[in-house]
Amino acid sequence: MLILRLKRCERALAGGRLEEAMQLLLPADARAHRQGQALLDRLVGALVERGRGHLADGRLGPAEADWHAGASLAGNTPVVAQLRASIDQVAADRQRAADERRRAKGAVEAFVRQGQFTLAHDMAAAGAGGAAAGVGALVADVAVNRAASARLADDVATALAQNDWETAVDRIAATRSPSGDEPRVRQLKREVAGRVADEAGRLIDAGRLDEAASVLRRAAALGPGLAEIDSLRRGLDQCRIAWQSVRAAQFAHAREVLARLAVLFPGARWIGTACAELGRACEAIQAVRGGTLGMLDAGDATIAFPATAAALAQVGGAPIGGIRPVTSPAILAPPQAPPRSSARRFLLHVDGAGSYLVLQGSRFEVGPVSASRPADLPLVVAAGSPTLTFSRCDDDYFLSSVAPVPVNDRAATGKLLATGDRIAVGPRGRIEFRRPNAASGTAVLRISGARLPWGGVREVLLMDREIVLGASAAAHVRVGECPAPVILQAAADGGLVCRGEETVVIDGRACGRCGVVGEGARVAVGAVSFVIRRE
Repeated sequence: MLILRLKRCERALAGGRLEEAMQLLLPADARAHRQGQALLDRLVGALVERGRGHLADGRLGPAEADWHAGASLAGNTPVVAQLRASIDQVAADRQRAADERRRAKGAVEAFVRQGQFTLAHDMAAAGAGGAAAGVGALVADVAVNRAASARLADDVATALAQNDWETAVDRIAATRSPSGDEPRVRQLKREVAGRVADEAGRLIDAGRLDEAASVLRRAAALGPGLAEIDSLRRGLDQCRIAWQSVRAAQFAHAREVLARLAVLFPGARWIGTACAELGRACEAIQAVRGGTLGMLDAGDATIAFPATAAALAQVGGAPIGGIRPVTSPAILAPPQAPPRSSARRFLLHVDGAGSYLVLQGSRFEVGPVSASRPADLPLVVAAGSPTLTFSRCDDDYFLSSVAPVPVNDRAATGKLLATGDRIAVGPRGRIEFRRPNAASGTAVLRISGARLPWGGVREVLLMDREIVLGASAAAHVRVGECPAPVILQAAADGGLVCRGEETVVIDGRACGRCGVVGEGARVAVGAVSFVIRRE
């Protein structure tokens, strides 16, 4: 049988069937035979020779396979090692050529982004891309980008000539050309921004702030770095802060903000009118505080005069016959329960993610747990720490405080919050504000340096309409192994509804793609599971 296998191996070698010959020589008895050793040498030589042929034709993969077969049969012999060195040299040459093509292509693209199409064309035509096909593709790309840039500039210029800044903004927003940094395009963007700023400024002067905000939102497609647009956005943010101060009855602060805005918008006559009205409101409040009622602001809060039966009846108790009125403060001023929290709250326990405190509402107070008036979010911080108010108006959040608090290391009594803002509460407490999902009004507060009365809770969700649980960065609660987002939505009756792309299972009962979540119910949607506990 061995002799027959060796003869078959010899015929396979003669016919160029090297893989068949290798399989016949794999058994140890074949390689131990003298004729088998000779056939092994011939097979290794044939593999090396075929590998060199593959290498000469540029087929690196088959050459690598032949080297591996020869090395497994004969080890690192000189001919096998020489083939390995040749393969490594070809691979290094290819990598070096690819790096050169990538650098050259990067240089061409950089010229295109800068609008220097002539230099980009010359570099591409000079063979910067390497092969002829690559050079042609680069030259064609440069021509396409040049034509797209010229068409964009012509369309925007035509729209501006017709005083149609909306079409100009839409045209710029729809363009995905890499030549956005071309000087002519940048100049057109500045011209469009000037038209947008004129329109928004006219609306602000006329007191139509909502329409001005809509105009500036459309101008976001022009990109950052436009000073006129940014100045108007900051002005509108200050208008929102002034309105929040008015809603909080902080008329003096609102008047200060509007006085600064009068410098930014000198043509807005409504600012002067509003300042005058706020001045009268401040004077009225000051007059009330300085009048008779203001006498109750100092000294003992208990009214020290004899109680009468009529007075007791007004307090709520009926006079009892035979009992004389007394002057006990406990009777005259019965203790009142502190006002309840204005925001609804519950705990969300998510398996694998942690516990979260959820506040529902549009206005939230954050303050020390020892304050006389309980806050929606009590923190274990110094007793003298000020109470902060987070207000949501549309999709914006505003921070207000009676006393200045450090916001991003700068003292302020009010601010339009943005993602990443850091607010100091007491000497060590810090609150980081985040809006993970721009399409949702729900915000996340990350608490550090201060403890909450609920153990294990480090993040607070200010819930608007929904809470997104998922693995993406746009989720309010990050949960690994969650390919599709899970939505926890507020219902009209004050309850909660869970929605998901997979079947919603509540307490072991399948509810389809949507189910009502009750307190204490175990909810599972795919790899996500959670429980809600009401306070």
